[in-house]
Amino acid sequence: MNKKSSALLTMGTLTLLAGGGVVLTNLPDSFKIQRVYAATSRDITVYPKDFLTYFQRNGSAAGFDYDLATYTQTLTPNKASQAGNVILKTKVDMSQNFTFTGKINLGDKAQNAGGADGVGFLFHPGDTNVVGAPGGAAGIGGVNGAFGFKLDTYYNGVGENSFTPDPSNFKGKPFGAFVDGLNGQAKTIASSAQSISEPSNNNFVDFTMSYNGATKVMSVTYGGQTWTQDVSSFVGTNQAMSFSIAASTGAFMNLQQLRNVNFTYTVAQGTVIANYVDEQGNTIAQQETTSGDIDTPYVTSQKTIPGYTFKAFQMEQRLRGIMLPMTKL
Repeated sequence: MNKKSSALLTMGTLTLLAGGGVVLTNLPDSFKIQRVYAATSRDITVYPKDFLTYFQRNGSAAGFDYDLATYTQTLTPNKASQAGNVILKTKVDMSQNFTFTGKINLGDKAQNAGGADGVGFLFHPGDTNVVGAPGGAAGIGGVNGAFGFKLDTYYNGVGENSFTPDPSNFKGKPFGAFVDGLNGQAKTIASSAQSISEPSNNNFVDFTMSYNGATKVMSVTYGGQTWTQDVSSFVGTNQAMSFSIAASTGAFMNLQQLRNVNFTYTVAQGTVIANYVDEQGNTIAQQETTSGDIDTPYVTSQKTIPGYTFKAFQMEQRLRGIMLPMTKL
């Protein structure tokens, strides 16, 4: 009679492709692959009154209450050396369309009057609590795999580790542009850059960002101007991406704010991968994948593998749970 070897079910490659987390309980008695739900069950619309439900404030932004009378969030006060951001608490499904609208106040003074730095919009595949560097990086540089869009009110003629110099034709002029930050260094896409009006009287200017999940084309409208960029090379194979909005000041400064934010997007799904291995870590059966929406359960357990007897679950027996809109395990 042949002696059977031991088998392990390892969840060591449990991954979250959705910016969601997993809350887990103990041993199940069966293995189920959850149904992958239609995107419509994950569609979210953030209204101005719901802003704090979906966005977390950090840095200088955390020091200012969200104004429910005017639906305004301050990112930086008109003070030197400030950095503030708001981050979306769940990841965005980049295979689906989204639309972000609102109003942006860039301040009351131009660079030649001591105004800076502007507002940046960041997308990246990492954890939702990761944000970019301030200053010339526009909240986009300093994060691997990143890209975004910036309204830049301070010309940086010299680069740093987190950003390259701004295009020379915008010296002393505010501009809007898409930003390539894939290698961790924010680089203005010069072909996309357009001049914008100087910050004035703390005016709030209409802003819209829209994205087509099929074509991977992103469009931005600000102050009556439009920018369009194919971002397929930035999105790559990442179906789930984190999103944040940041502003900063240095020696030059401005009050910088968001108002009336509306955001319609699809929350990315979570995926759990179960690997079946022997005691030496060799694969002995095809991995099983569970994908599902936020708030849907998943269950997994051992299965019968010829020539092997089940020995143990790895990853502290965390094999059953509910997918939740958190940042990571």
